[in-house]
Amino acid sequence: MRYSLDAGKSLRFTGAIRAKEQPPTFDYDQKRAECVEFWRTMGDKIRCLPDTEDARYLGIYRHMVMQCTQMLSRYEGQEAITVRQGDVARFVWPYEGAQVLVNLERAGITEYSADAYRGYFDRWLVRTGEDAGKIGSNAGWENFTGSVIWGLSEHLLNVDDPTKAAEFLPYLVMMRDWIKRKRHSTREVGYPNIFPCGKGSDWSEQGQFWTFTDSHNCMALRSMCKALKKYNFAEYDATKAELDDYSRAIISIRDELFSGHEHDEAYILPHMLGIPFEDSENYSYYTDGAPYLLYTGFIEPGSTIMQKMEAFFRLRGQFEKGLTGRMTSCASMWDEAYFGGYGDVWYTMQSETYWIRAWCASGQRAKALESLEACLTYGLSRECIAAERYCSINPWYNPWQPNGSGSSRVIEMMQTYFGVKPV
Repeated sequence: MRYSLDAGKSLRFTGAIRAKEQPPTFDYDQKRAECVEFWRTMGDKIRCLPDTEDARYLGIYRHMVMQCTQMLSRYEGQEAITVRQGDVARFVWPYEGAQVLVNLERAGITEYSADAYRGYFDRWLVRTGEDAGKIGSNAGWENFTGSVIWGLSEHLLNVDDPTKAAEFLPYLVMMRDWIKRKRHSTREVGYPNIFPCGKGSDWSEQGQFWTFTDSHNCMALRSMCKALKKYNFAEYDATKAELDDYSRAIISIRDELFSGHEHDEAYILPHMLGIPFEDSENYSYYTDGAPYLLYTGFIEPGSTIMQKMEAFFRLRGQFEKGLTGRMTSCASMWDEAYFGGYGDVWYTMQSETYWIRAWCASGQRAKALESLEACLTYGLSRECIAAERYCSINPWYNPWQPNGSGSSRVIEMMQTYFGVKPV
C-alpha cells in the first residue's frame, strides 16, 4: 500500500489477515464479528482473577491472558500445539513456553496444555542414545528439559486425570533420568553433581550456570514429586531421592559461595561457577543469576542473602522506579537502543517476578507494588502488548513483542500481589 500525506493530515485504514488464497466470497463484517465472538468466548474461559476490584488491573490481566492464548498455534497437519514466544515459531524456547502454559493454568485455562507438551515430545524429545530424554530445540538452553518437567508436572497437579498422568509418566521418567545422567557425567574440571559447562540462555557464554540451569531443574523435580505423589506412582521414591541429592549440591554451592560475606554491605552470588563475577558481568545475571534462586526456592524471602543481594543492585543503580533488570550487556546489535546506549536498557517482565514474590512473602508489599507498576508502565506498549526491553532514553525501543512469557508473568505478578479470586 502506498500513500502520501500533507503536513498535519492523517489517514486511517483497516487491515485484515487472511488465508493464502482469498475465498470466493468474503464478508468482512461477518468475519470480524466471528473473530470478536471467538475471543469473547476465549475470555469467558478465565476462571481465576486477581483479587481486586480495580478495573485497570483487571483489564490488563485479561489482555495478558488473551495474548498468551494467541501464542498457541496448531499448524496444518498437526494435532499438537506449538507455544510461540513471539510472532513466529521458527525458534522455540520451552523455558518460555512452560511459563505461558503454567500461567494460563493459573488463570484457569488448562485445556491446551496437554497438546502443547505432546508437541514438545513430538518435535524435540531425543528418544535414543546418550541424550535420550533430553528436550532440545533450536534455541538450545540447558534447562529446557527441566522446563518441560516443571510445566507438565504443574499441569498434572492442576487437573484430575489419571489416564493423562499415565500417558505422560514415561516421558517424565525419561527426562528425569537424562537430567540425572547429565549432572553426573564425567568431567575433569568444574563443580561435581551439577550440570557441566553448557549454554545457559540466549547469551553465548558456556559455563556451569547453576542458578538458571540446576536450581531450575530442582524446582522441576519438586513439582514432579508432587504430581507423582498425587497419582500414587511408584516412581515417587526414586524421584524424591534424586531431588534431595540434587538440592544438597545446590545448597552446598550456595553456602560455600556466601561464606565470608555475611557482614558485607552488599553481595551477590556468582552465576557462572569458576569465574570471578567481575569477569562475567556482561551476562544476564539480573534475570538468570542469583535472583532466580528466589524463584526456585534456594534463597529464602527476607533472608540475609536476599538482603545483601538487593543492596548490591540498589547500590549499583540497577534497581530504578521498580524495574529490576538493568542490562549490562548493551554492546551488541540486539541491545543497543542507540549508539552509546549502555546502561539505559532494561530487561523487563522477568526478574520483577522473582522480586515481587519474595517481597510479598517477606512483608515488603510497597516494593512489590512499585515493581508491578513499573512493569505495567514500562514493560507494556500503549496497546498493552508486553515487550522484553525498555530503554529509558528511547521509549520507542521495546522489541520482542508480542512476548508470550512476558505477558504470562504479568498474570503471575498480579496474582502474587493481589491474591486470587474465582470468577
